[in-house]
Amino acid sequence: MALERVIEDYGEQSFCSVIQLRCGDRAKLIKVLEFVKSRTTAISKVTELREGYNVYLTRKGAFHKLMKEIIKHFGGTVQLTKRLVTKNRQSSKLVYRMYAALRLFEYSKGDVIVLAGEPCLVRSTGLKLGLVRLKDNKQLKLDYTGLKVKEKLQPRIAYVAQHSPELKLINPETYQVDKPVNKPNRKQEHYSVVIHKSRLYIVEAKYQTQSKA
Repeated sequence: MALERVIEDYGEQSFCSVIQLRCGDRAKLIKVLEFVKSRTTAISKVTELREGYNVYLTRKGAFHKLMKEIIKHFGGTVQLTKRLVTKNRQSSKLVYRMYAALRLFEYSKGDVIVLAGEPCLVRSTGLKLGLVRLKDNKQLKLDYTGLKVKEKLQPRIAYVAQHSPELKLINPETYQVDKPVNKPNRKQEHYSVVIHKSRLYIVEAKYQTQSKA
């Protein structure tokens, strides 16, 4: 792939700012790009790079509004920079272009990730990351800055071996009877679980909703 390839050209040569969309999940990048295009007509062109997409904007107002909307809906961090373009001949003022590098959170609502060694369910990816720590079902709100996700866990179905005197499930990996780390709120015949370091964690159905972002 070329260093930067124009994939959409709206015929407007000038631009005042650039939003740089970056994410390890290409499918999410495409979804965010479509979101941006649905929110404004102030686009000069869209280019594709190996790391993501650049959206060139023709209005300053659209630049700041879009940044806030993207972070609100998809989560992530933003780094702002400005680059000198020219000097106005009449006013002698320096003219800058604004650049926003948006690093989007790779995971979506409903995913189970490992954070600080603990399986956590993603509840929301807005201005802050909303999580449920599975070992104690505690709800958390975290900043994205410095966030290091080790891995994503795939939920599986585990059937109940016994309800009393304590809940035990049939491990879908080993088919052995195991006690889950956390307790469910409801009595069921089977549960959605993730396996981390050979231990079972129940993922409550009320938190397992489809992602909107």
